[in-house]
Amino acid sequence: MKRIITLAFLFLCLSNGYANSKLIDMSAVDHFWIITAKLEKNIQPSEEEWNAMFKCTGYESLRNDEDIRYNIELVFLPSKKENLDASLKKAGYWWKRDLLHLIKVKEQQEELKIFQQEINVDKILNNALKLAGTYLPKGTTKKNPSPPIQFVIFSPDARAMGGNIIFDLKFTKDIGEALLIKTLAHEAHHHYCNFLPKTIDPPSEKSPYDPIYSTLRQLQIEGVADLLDKKTYITYQKKDTASGFVKMWDEARSLQSQKMKTLDSMLTQMSKDTTGMYETGMKAFRMFPINCHPNGNYMAELILRHYGKKAIIKTMNNPFAFFRLYHDACAIEEEEYILSDKAMEFLERLEKMHAIKITKK
Repeated sequence: MKRIITLAFLFLCLSNGYANSKLIDMSAVDHFWIITAKLEKNIQPSEEEWNAMFKCTGYESLRNDEDIRYNIELVFLPSKKENLDASLKKAGYWWKRDLLHLIKVKEQQEELKIFQQEINVDKILNNALKLAGTYLPKGTTKKNPSPPIQFVIFSPDARAMGGNIIFDLKFTKDIGEALLIKTLAHEAHHHYCNFLPKTIDPPSEKSPYDPIYSTLRQLQIEGVADLLDKKTYITYQKKDTASGFVKMWDEARSLQSQKMKTLDSMLTQMSKDTTGMYETGMKAFRMFPINCHPNGNYMAELILRHYGKKAIIKTMNNPFAFFRLYHDACAIEEEEYILSDKAMEFLERLEKMHAIKITKK
């Protein structure tokens, strides 16, 4: 069995020029410390230094160089202190969250550098991959390659993007080992879904069907992955009384029936008239806050309660099958909004349009 290199040993390898682990990459964080050390002295790093950081796989996968650089300069340059104070006063929830995060990074950088070398990646990754398999076909995590893990500093967040799992170093430290394992399992679940047998050929990004398909798929993949970590994450967020995340989460879930009724109207309209389908699909996506997490998780929990884990696993490569299960689960409950026959017929039509035809040999 292939042994995963611990982070402490990884840093020893890096310092001696030996081969880097293909699974764990801290190079972006190393560049971050070089950049911020200069900024704190009111010295602007060279463009070559900025480019070197943003060419690291972690930052490159995020595809948000301009905004991340702006936030880093705002927080770490002493000459921008007044600009930072003004930005914090006018910033919305997400931007303010990222700025406050970087301020804490600045205050705790020595602790973070120590943590960077002490984190036990072996234990965390092994446990996370086992947990990720909970809502995947048996053997998926063993038959397919493990996800590369890129550590960066940008926001209190973790993401699966560009074939990589991206973790903010401070976020990793803050949430603690137990929640870190669950969060990594969530992102690994996204990673492994890419290896499931294809039954649907998604519409292209330019297709008028893309936004509504993306909405359905996002509700499914985030909702199911949230079964692995979100209850614990919400408990963690409740410790931060200044955070608006829990409020947004709870509000979105409380409006589930209302949102589904609106989605029903949108799907019914699309079934009658495809004019403006792209714009309507975009409205549908924006109707579900926090990237569809709360409402998708509501759907997954309802399905789990009535049909169990195996039923969810069978739908993981088909968002239309997931919606059928949700429709049936709602019919069992007395107070859930049930999508209309017209809406379900339209989803069935979309499914047939994009289904991959399997030819028998």
